[in-house]
Amino acid sequence: MTPAEQARAFLAMALCGGLLGAAYDLLGIVRRGPWRTALADVAFGLCTALGVIATALVLRCEAFRLYVLLGVLAGFGLYACSWGIFVRFLTKRVGGLAQKVEKKAKKSGTLAGKSRSRQNDTHTIRF
Repeated sequence: MTPAEQARAFLAMALCGGLLGAAYDLLGIVRRGPWRTALADVAFGLCTALGVIATALVLRCEAFRLYVLLGVLAGFGLYACSWGIFVRFLTKRVGGLAQKVEKKAKKSGTLAGKSRSRQNDTHTIRF
């Protein structure tokens, strides 16, 4: 590969790394409990593998060179220092809200399929 192609590959992998950083932060919403964390981590691993391989195939990279992997790490790091701060703030808010809704739903029994009162079970209309 020529130096221009290598620079293009580095920048494309940096973009891929930034997108992977966003995916990691967005998957943070579902990281509540050990099973959900494990599933989110497996999903992130698959996204990482597919993203890097797809980017390499589009660029027609013959081999994974060190600059390709450094590009992914640089993109991930740049994302974490810039937009990542804002996205993590939002995901904490959304995750906290989702956790509150889940607690209320469990408390009222709507997640277990129970109705809150016997009035909901009747099919009569009262005026």
